[in-house]
Amino acid sequence: MKERMAVAGLTHIQLAVKAQIAYKTVYNVLSGKKEPRPSIIGRLASALDTTPEYLLTGKGERAVGREDGVTYGVDQGTMVRTLRDAMDYIAHQLRMPEARVAEKISELVKESVRKPKDEG
Repeated sequence: MKERMAVAGLTHIQLAVKAQIAYKTVYNVLSGKKEPRPSIIGRLASALDTTPEYLLTGKGERAVGREDGVTYGVDQGTMVRTLRDAMDYIAHQLRMPEARVAEKISELVKESVRKPKDEG
C-alpha cells in the first residue's frame, strides 16, 4: 500500500480523505495494528487505483486505469473526522494541546492561500 501511495503522491491524510475513511484507520492498517475489513480494503484500493487483491497480496493488477473519469467527492462529515483525527495525531506527536495545533494549522492554511502555487 505504501508503494501505491508513493506512486499516487498521497500522504496518509490525503489517502484517508480520498478513500472516505478515518485517518486512524489508514494509520492502523499501515502500521499493522488492525486487519482491515473488506469494505475498507475496497475503498483503499479504489483510492489508490489498484485492486483489493494487489493490496492484500501484491499480486494481480498493480494499477487500474480510470477511463470513465470517475472522481471521488468527499462529504463534509468525512473531511471533519479526518481533520480531527489528524489534529489528534499531531497533538499527540508534538505533545501540544489540540487548540494550539488548530491555531498552527489555521496559520499555515492562511499562509499557503496567500502564496502563489509555485512558491508553496
